[in-house]
Amino acid sequence: MDCVWTNSYKCFNCWKNACYTISTLLCGICIAAEWGCQFSLIAFYHVWYITPCFKVLELNCGILKRLYGLCIHCCLDPCMESLGLCFGSLRKP
Repeated sequence: MDCVWTNSYKCFNCWKNACYTISTLLCGICIAAEWGCQFSLIAFYHVWYITPCFKVLELNCGILKRLYGLCIHCCLDPCMESLGLCFGSLRKP
């Protein structure tokens, strides 16, 4: 029956909108305040903690990169040059 479907649809939408409006009025401000606090804490941590930690890591990793490069060049370069000279003199028959 068409009148049942039409009226049930209207009833459903009316209650859905009413419940949404009441929930928004009762909880919307509290939820918005909570999300505001969450995002302010995230911004605070990023500005005052996470970004400086990454800067410290960048500086320390740069030093470690230079140290690693020096060790590799000091230890492996002579060996690789010697191997290059040894194998460089070989020719195909």
